[in-house]
Amino acid sequence: MRRERPTGAGEDAALLRAVAAGDTDALATLYDRHSGWLHARLARRCPDRELVGEILQDTFLTVWRSAARHRGAETGGWLWTLASRRLADALRRQERAGRPLAEPVPPAPSAED
Repeated sequence: MRRERPTGAGEDAALLRAVAAGDTDALATLYDRHSGWLHARLARRCPDRELVGEILQDTFLTVWRSAARHRGAETGGWLWTLASRRLADALRRQERAGRPLAEPVPPAPSAED
């Protein structure tokens, strides 16, 4: 079952316009509305909690810097695109630097085990 986010597209678009005009309260509202599900999706792809936190912070910094360039796409989709690209870039940088990637959390045993 899919849960609805507590925001409407029109509300998010208005918030992005406010962020583009320099409204920090609007950015805080966007963060409050979207950071939970973004964090959860990032954490499913990366077990490194510190890196996930950095990516989330960087994503909203990018929103602050580039909200004026947002062209009306669904806000959640845009945020996920920003976050997932930043995660992929960070993982590539770690790999190039020779740092081991965090080990994924092993799946819980099934009822059959």
